[in-house]
Amino acid sequence: MPDAAEIAAARPGASQLTVIRDGVVDIDAAFRGGKDGLFMSFSAFKPMISVLIHQLAERGRLDLDTPVAWVWPEFSARGKHAVTVRHVLQHRSGLDVAPAELAAVANPRAAVRVVERLPLRRPPGARPHYEVLSYGVILAEICRRVTGRGLGELLDARVLAPLGLSGQAFLGLPAAVDDRGVRLTGSGVPWRQIAAVARSARIRRAQIASGGLWCSSRVLATFYDALGRTWAGERVLPDLSPERVRDMASLTFDGVDGGTGLHTRWANGVQLGGTAGTFFGSTPGSRTFGHNGSNIAIGWHDPQRRVSFSLMTSHIWPPRRAVRHFRDVADAALAG
Repeated sequence: MPDAAEIAAARPGASQLTVIRDGVVDIDAAFRGGKDGLFMSFSAFKPMISVLIHQLAERGRLDLDTPVAWVWPEFSARGKHAVTVRHVLQHRSGLDVAPAELAAVANPRAAVRVVERLPLRRPPGARPHYEVLSYGVILAEICRRVTGRGLGELLDARVLAPLGLSGQAFLGLPAAVDDRGVRLTGSGVPWRQIAAVARSARIRRAQIASGGLWCSSRVLATFYDALGRTWAGERVLPDLSPERVRDMASLTFDGVDGGTGLHTRWANGVQLGGTAGTFFGSTPGSRTFGHNGSNIAIGWHDPQRRVSFSLMTSHIWPPRRAVRHFRDVADAALAG
């Protein structure tokens, strides 16, 4: 059986793979590019924002069952007054999953105004509909309202710097490091078109709260290793206890997501394993937690096997083929 690195390298374009086992780096490889390459993480970034919210809750500065409108009054417009922070973490807010008017906005403040105008489509707390874009915008604005700090600044202070990762990840790709930013390609329509949009300077520079973090696989795997060590009883990140991480990764829904139409196990800010044949592997542990990023980037931790994993790629494949690739790399990494 090919090893994880060989399977990862078979995908066209640049890629990086990092596997940390029991706190020790087992694989840290780059293909058709250097280890200092920066990849757009897409929704693999979402759990970092989730951690910021859970840190605020741990410090007593935010109640997850508080309506969002209590800290952001303008959010209540058009029937959204009962949506809680927990509803957002669980993708149960009832908003449009990916409104076209939000997809066109790369400016964070303009995105906030768009979300304020969005109508409620379903009762808050109903079946999850994966909120591709609004998720990050809402949680980032909650963080700003509570702390007075922007997402990039808060992320560096509360997650990256404590892990020794300052200057290794960027919300929006700075022009000064643009040459390190890996450019997307795609196979067939519409994947080539999506890649072309993602290659534009507007998107590369944008501080997109739901997926605009640029980093290496080493950064993402280190983040998950920190969460895994916390799960096991250590205190690694500030204001994040083992109990809080376990709550973040506790099952809240196991069924077909109303937005994607896919069987998904949701928690409080992360996706869970336990479903055979997904991007977490053929036989992922039921406690595995992480997040897929548009089938281009992925990161997760398996507490039972004590493995943290991140794979960053640059070539967009059709979803089924991309998920198979993620699954096969994960299987090989776990077998190794």
